[in-house]
Amino acid sequence: MKYLKKIFLSLIVLIFIQSCASLPSKSIPKSYTPSKDIGMAVGAISFTNKKPIRNGYYFKFKKKDDPSMKFQITIKPEQMIAMKFKPDFFEDGNAVYYFSTSAEPGIYVLEDLALFENGGLYRYTEKIKGDISIKIEESKITYCGEIHYDTRLEKLTFSDRWERDSKNLNQLFPNLKIESTSK
Repeated sequence: MKYLKKIFLSLIVLIFIQSCASLPSKSIPKSYTPSKDIGMAVGAISFTNKKPIRNGYYFKFKKKDDPSMKFQITIKPEQMIAMKFKPDFFEDGNAVYYFSTSAEPGIYVLEDLALFENGGLYRYTEKIKGDISIKIEESKITYCGEIHYDTRLEKLTFSDRWERDSKNLNQLFPNLKIESTSK
């Protein structure tokens, strides 16, 4: 009986850990030391806060002139009882997440957005193509804009939200000197 209780408790803890939402802004560093070989891009990803909400969103980028250089931004909504976004903030019906990535300088293009769904008895991944690129500059932290995914239309768009994001990012990360790429 004690053995069954331990198994049951372990299973509950495992389910709880698996269902936690991931917030990419938690991995944005509080400080930055410039490096000749590395730059950092900071931006936002937003979702229309309507159904369907998937179990995972994987934004896969590759370097334009060297496809072997890749990085991925992962967002997992909360999955306890009902799927729901847990973003940095909501604005105009959109869930907005901040992210950062450090990589070699260059232009990185969105290879695809992988939408992962796990229905218990089934799992599948759907891929959405997008014509979006971000620029990482040597020894700088640059703002790259906002990637928006409309969950109803299954469409990706890109916009410059520097006015909004510069205020928010400077408040959240006062030690980072983030520059706009649209200057």
